[in-house]
Amino acid sequence: MGRLSQDDRLGPYRIVGPLGKGGMGEVYRARDPRLDRDVAIKVVPEDLMANEAARMRFEREAKAVAALSHPNILSVFDIGVEGNCTFLVSELLEGRTLRDELRNGPLPVERIREWGAAIADGVGAAHLQGIVHRDLKPENIFITSAGRVKILDFGLARVHVSASDAAKGQSQVATNAVITQQGSILGTVGYMSPEQVRSEEAGPASDIFSLGCILYEMTTGCSPFLRPTSVEILVAVLHISPKPPSEVQPGVIPRELDGIIDRCLRKDPSERFRDAVDLAFALRQETASAAPMPPAPVASIPPAPVTRLPRAWMLAAAAAVVIIAGGLLVWTFGRGLESPEMPTVRVAEASPLTLAIPQFDQAEGGSAQYAADAVQGEIVRWLSRSPRIRIVADDTAREVMKSGSGSAMAEKLGIDYFLIGRVEDGDAHRTTIEVRPRSGKSARIEVTAADLPAAGRLAAEEIIRQLGLPELAPQQEPSKSDPHAARIYYEARHFWNKRDEAGLQKAIELLHQAIDIDPQFALAYVGLAEAYSVLHTAASLPTSETFPRARAAAKRALEIDESLAEAHVSLAYVMERYDRDWAAAEREYQRAIALRPDYATAHQWYGELLTSRGRKEEARAAMERARELDPLSAIIAASDIWLELLFRDYDAAVRNGRSTIAAFPDFSSARSYTARALLEKGQNSEAIAMHRTAVSLRRSKILELWLAEALVRDGKTSEALAIVRRIEAGGEYVNPYYLAFPYIALGDHDRALSLLEEAVETSVEQLAWFDLDPSLDPLRTSPRFQSMSKRLEVPRIQD
Repeated sequence: MGRLSQDDRLGPYRIVGPLGKGGMGEVYRARDPRLDRDVAIKVVPEDLMANEAARMRFEREAKAVAALSHPNILSVFDIGVEGNCTFLVSELLEGRTLRDELRNGPLPVERIREWGAAIADGVGAAHLQGIVHRDLKPENIFITSAGRVKILDFGLARVHVSASDAAKGQSQVATNAVITQQGSILGTVGYMSPEQVRSEEAGPASDIFSLGCILYEMTTGCSPFLRPTSVEILVAVLHISPKPPSEVQPGVIPRELDGIIDRCLRKDPSERFRDAVDLAFALRQETASAAPMPPAPVASIPPAPVTRLPRAWMLAAAAAVVIIAGGLLVWTFGRGLESPEMPTVRVAEASPLTLAIPQFDQAEGGSAQYAADAVQGEIVRWLSRSPRIRIVADDTAREVMKSGSGSAMAEKLGIDYFLIGRVEDGDAHRTTIEVRPRSGKSARIEVTAADLPAAGRLAAEEIIRQLGLPELAPQQEPSKSDPHAARIYYEARHFWNKRDEAGLQKAIELLHQAIDIDPQFALAYVGLAEAYSVLHTAASLPTSETFPRARAAAKRALEIDESLAEAHVSLAYVMERYDRDWAAAEREYQRAIALRPDYATAHQWYGELLTSRGRKEEARAAMERARELDPLSAIIAASDIWLELLFRDYDAAVRNGRSTIAAFPDFSSARSYTARALLEKGQNSEAIAMHRTAVSLRRSKILELWLAEALVRDGKTSEALAIVRRIEAGGEYVNPYYLAFPYIALGDHDRALSLLEEAVETSVEQLAWFDLDPSLDPLRTSPRFQSMSKRLEVPRIQD
């Protein structure tokens, strides 16, 4: 069976969409109609199932995990076969892996203790059932959106039989469920215990060693045995003790944690914690009782910077590998090391480099700023995929540049490099970038490419090389289009990003030109869908005029290229904001993210949907990911303000607002969202002043109505009524949802409720916020309001 598609069936389960790749197979979201719940399904490739050992290993995972029942272990529900397809069904988790959490660096001590103890609890429960995981690593630890720790992928789990039980012939699970090839190494390089490296039996103490590696990375942001090659890592695991975390992070990590982690990482299994229960207990102590063990007689080498081991160690390592196995087999769950000569070890993240990227300039004499913006956007998109890079916003970078790249301001912000770019638009796009360190000598990069995405990708690859960072994995690129049409498309994107009426109308005009040139240009249809999706707000148009056009454009893009993530996002936005089909919209967002995980707008709009559903932590995680992927986006930064405003964390909204305004001073939405939060905090004067600035930056009926609401709440009723009457007498469409705001503030609840009923009838976009928006609070006890809320089926905030 090939790759599964939406609505395919596996037994009683209906496939919803792909989730990614897990240990030994593809993972899908599916629906179990019998219990009316979503589940995760792991499908093992047919070629692996043709192998008897792999089939046994798959069945072992199902039996091992199904035998466990613990809140910190993934629950397995079912196993089945459909034709040639074998699959395992488990609970569906929403959240992030511990690896994702570590991309931002070390964790707070309180979180290390809490999550570390939870992992130890789950591991301890498995050990009590005679099951050893053997592949604990950050990728196999999941943090749900509710903050619960779940251990995944018992694909390397084996039943451990103690000497006493062996003598009695006892085991919780049949011992013949596990067969390990003699002389092979199973586990992930960098997290394996010394006994695993030596191909000895890996008992419960092996999991404690791996958990020690995880705790070390949680405290320092770096793997304890980080080295450039797999052989050097194996040698370090066998013979070298890492530098204590408190020395890597002085003044941050308490010495008690040093002792706990050191005890986990003992080379001799008998010197580690007696069991995972003891480890969990030690982590939970206010002052941990585990004292450091006496130092081992081996060298202490810090985890970073990476250095190569001496040649004598390398010769010993080569001999060790030969002794361990005639043919080295290292499993990394879905990515094996092909041979010891050509290792592909993932290098763990160290502290990220901070890059300041002010807006790229057009070449002298040029007129196409859109080309410079497009190349810069592609560079940012590619660089944001690296966990070793953090990017600061354009206006912040420019402000620092004014005072000199070596200034105290640059040092305070931790800026390591400035990327100063210039793009020449012509038959070929020549991009010149100066990679300027905060202090020291600059490097110059120059690339030329026929199209803008290629120019950005090539430049990003060269920047990665200049910075000495690991190369980025290749990524599927959108299908090629007519070069002239593509150039017009990027010009349209430049205008779309302005998010005002004139910019959106110009973008729509240009996108139609691109489609006339290349009718099969799917991205141009996506651009139309996105422009029409936000046009009603900027131009004060009824959603009935804009969203049907957005839907038609998105569907046309999918007809051309069904795998285009951007098109799924555009369609999801229409489903959410116009059709109010929340479930279908969520499926489309999830499918888009699965197709293209680095698409920032997908995470942003999905985060907004999660916000509308009251799913706080999931929404925050999605928005955080969007900002990581596109730190130069003003609208994504502003969405963070909106999220906290709706979740009633007004202090956080104002904090986000002030930092966003500093980075994007001309972006009116950031000011208006912040002003609304200030108003809810009772800071009326500052809120009104900020609203006035927002209106001066972008004339908009919505922004003026927000100003009118603030004026009423500050007692300036006459000025507020003058604004409302002028807008109502203008003869143009006015969004009834926002027109209700000043009437609510005035106490005219009957008029406000009538306007909201009109909004419900005409399906305005803002109904997504109906049960969250603080401005509507005075109406919530009204039967008319409650009737509308019930009709919309919008949930209350989840605490």
